[in-house]
Amino acid sequence: EYFKHQAKAHLESDYGRRIYAQRKIDVETVFGRMKGVFGMRRVHVRGNQAVHNDIGLMLMSMNLTKLILELRRKGGCTSTSSEKIQKNNEDHLKPTVFIVLFVC
Repeated sequence: EYFKHQAKAHLESDYGRRIYAQRKIDVETVFGRMKGVFGMRRVHVRGNQAVHNDIGLMLMSMNLTKLILELRRKGGCTSTSSEKIQKNNEDHLKPTVFIVLFVC
């Protein structure tokens, strides 16, 4: 009971509110994209190392997607007809990730 009260008091402080608000921005969006855009709702492998590798590949692909969008935004890549996609439609980003990396 003591620890519950202490945690509640910490979260209700100004510092606790700022950290909790930042969590919504930093953490929740990553899991939301993993589930919504990439369709990863569970891990289908066994063993700690296999799970580590599976999630690592997923996060790496998400980072590559961010990199591609940032390069396109800054004009670092040239578009070809095979890789023309809509910026806001993330479903079409998955097949073009490797095409864009070889073109840049």
